[in-house]
Amino acid sequence: MSNKVTIVIPCYNDGQYLKECLESVADQEFKDFSTIIVNDGSTDTSTIDVLDSIREKYKVIDIENGGPGKARNYGISEADSEYILTLDADDKIASDHLIKTVEALDNASSDVAFINTDWEVFGLESKIVKKKSYDLADLAWENIVGNNCLFRKTVWEEVSGYSTNLNGIEDWDFWIKVVSKGYKWEYLPYPLMKYRKRSGSLSANNG
Repeated sequence: MSNKVTIVIPCYNDGQYLKECLESVADQEFKDFSTIIVNDGSTDTSTIDVLDSIREKYKVIDIENGGPGKARNYGISEADSEYILTLDADDKIASDHLIKTVEALDNASSDVAFINTDWEVFGLESKIVKKKSYDLADLAWENIVGNNCLFRKTVWEEVSGYSTNLNGIEDWDFWIKVVSKGYKWEYLPYPLMKYRKRSGSLSANNG
């Protein structure tokens, strides 16, 4: 029997953060979910060791390095759930992330594709980043949507997934493709996503 949600975690040489990420996943109040970790061709031996140590507990898929878009697409293609949450291996989610976002998407109309939430930034900075309610004009100007939003898998299928040649802005591109199909999002004003601000992070500008 499939779960309601699949959490897809791409990992490229982020083994030092992965266990902390997975602890935040395990702490979810909502329990009807599964987790897929996609090893995006990691070359760091410590990351490979961490991935090997969790293979008995988690589904770990190994692919050649192709960037976040390719890794997310591969993981999502292996999911059989209604909803998807992508989570970067160096980030975390609040314990009430799924219980709040699943309820919101369950109660939303069919033209609502995903749930947008605020961010809590940690690491090199400590702050709350406010995201926004549906605004197509604002989204065309800047990415006002978080990169880790719960969304309907059918919508991912409809837009043919994430682009694989846009490292750093594949999230923004994905949301634009979704809303261009006539979908909207709902916004929850809670910092449910925990974004690690660090040197070299692909989505650092979004924080």
